[in-house]
Amino acid sequence: MTRSPAAGPPTARPALDEPAPEVDLAVADPLDAAVGEALLRAAADLPPGRPARLDLSRVRRADTFGLAAVAAALRGLRAGGRAVRVVGLDPEVRRRAALLRLDEVLAARDEDPPGPAAVPGGRLRGALDHAVVLLATLYLGVRHAAADCFRTPLGREQLARQVVEVGQRGVPIVAGVTFLIGAIIAIQTAYTLEPYGATIYVARGVGISMTRELGPLMAAVLVAARSGSAIAAELGSMVVYEEVEALEMMALRPRRFLLSPRFAALLIGVPALSVCADIAGVVGGATIMVLQYDITPRMYFDETIRAVYLADIGSGLIKSVFFGALIAAVACKCGLSLRGGPEAVGRAATAAVVQSIVAVVLFDAAFTYASRGVL
Repeated sequence: MTRSPAAGPPTARPALDEPAPEVDLAVADPLDAAVGEALLRAAADLPPGRPARLDLSRVRRADTFGLAAVAAALRGLRAGGRAVRVVGLDPEVRRRAALLRLDEVLAARDEDPPGPAAVPGGRLRGALDHAVVLLATLYLGVRHAAADCFRTPLGREQLARQVVEVGQRGVPIVAGVTFLIGAIIAIQTAYTLEPYGATIYVARGVGISMTRELGPLMAAVLVAARSGSAIAAELGSMVVYEEVEALEMMALRPRRFLLSPRFAALLIGVPALSVCADIAGVVGGATIMVLQYDITPRMYFDETIRAVYLADIGSGLIKSVFFGALIAAVACKCGLSLRGGPEAVGRAATAAVVQSIVAVVLFDAAFTYASRGVL
């Protein structure tokens, strides 16, 4: 059987499940009302059934009308059952859209979703980026804290306000919590030593544990929960409402202006609160032993003085200085790196508390291991 000369060569037929090609919609910069109106017209003229790709990679400036037009175009296309991807959304444009509650509509998706093998690498890169930003914030804050706070009257005023907020107003909660912790340690230790008639040595255990470890650690945890979250929320709100950009336009070097007083206040406040925590913990232990175990206050405090050395107090104070720097770095980083609208402020405050406490405990473990036999 021969083929007819009129018949042409066989042609390849497209697969039935092959997706239709995307229609590109590139948005020009700046994204204003005129560009937004043109985008709405282009979206209305798209061929039916074709997925769309909205390219915002060139947009660096956007006003309210332009963003509202983009959101309206996306809602209209998606309401018609069309798949629409947004790519190239600039972080600054995303933040401005979040102020208008349009960030979810403009949520950008990657060109190709990462495979399972790419996820661990992305997480590792993200962790390294966070570590670099944290170290840079720590270096900048510690380096300029003293000079910026004592050089000008404005710096001294900001430092005084932060010291009152971090230190003075934190005394009641730190003293109350550590008083109860000292009492708890005394009760548990006395329960163990009472059968041997050695309850007087409870004073040694409470004094050493509070000055070397629990006093500075609990002071840092409470400061992280109270002041770290407040700093992150305050700085995050300034980012959301563009007050940081306003400071930059006033030539105040916003990062140093915002970081220095908070770093200096925490470097001063955390060691001071650690001393307060040491005293409150020892007094809490003394209260239990005097009221429950017939040990006189003189006997208790004499035993404490014999047991606690300057090295024990110094070890706790050295750690508390580093605790203050870590809390300041984490809180300021979480606040200044905030992205999104007002609802992101709560997430920044929560992240500051969790990350600060984890950083403090990790440093405490490393310092305790490295300084054993030395301090």
